[in-house]
Amino acid sequence: MIDAGEGRRQAVEELILLIRELSRRFKYGIQLPEGLSLMDGWFLRMLADGTPKSAGALARHFGVSQSYVTNWAERLVRRGLVRRERSALDRRIVYLALTEAGRRAVDNLEAERRRLAEALFGNVTDEELWALADLLRRMLGRLDGGSADRLPSGRS
Repeated sequence: MIDAGEGRRQAVEELILLIRELSRRFKYGIQLPEGLSLMDGWFLRMLADGTPKSAGALARHFGVSQSYVTNWAERLVRRGLVRRERSALDRRIVYLALTEAGRRAVDNLEAERRRLAEALFGNVTDEELWALADLLRRMLGRLDGGSADRLPSGRS
């Protein structure tokens, strides 16, 4: 545990509780279409750039097994949100892509994310947002062995 005064320990505990609550509210604050999970939304967003992706590529991105992605995709195929496409170069390779209904679902999810972001950050200045992002990046970097260089940054 942190070897510091009582005030610092209390502040750390308060931050842990606030981060947990923020995560919970973000997770449950987005209105999802009936039957879709938040992870389904992440899966659909990965396909939203219009480039079909293999189950292997998605599995690596999410840190899950390829069979998990295959089962996951099957549910979304049955719902008409994702389609399978065979590679023109190698018919053994199957790619996953959004259907038009899947595109609409992603558009709705993005609108929900914007709504929630406005509710969370609407009265926060740009400077405060960047300060919070920098602080969180440093904290995550410490968990990754002290380097925040591998973490994404939206600053240009």
